[in-house]
Amino acid sequence: MEQEKSTKSGTLRGVFQTGKMTVTEICELLDISRATYYKYLRIRDPAGKLRPYKQEV
Repeated sequence: MEQEKSTKSGTLRGVFQTGKMTVTEICELLDISRATYYKYLRIRDPAGKLRPYKQEV
């Protein structure tokens, strides 16, 4: 189970950094919820704001 979480977390970070997929697409690809998505990325800064998600065109 921990191995699976680690693999999904690593995959998620890689896909996120490319900026080519939406949050929904990433969640469907990895079969995770949006809550898990944000948990894996630890996307919130100390002020509680979300970092911008840039999508390349």
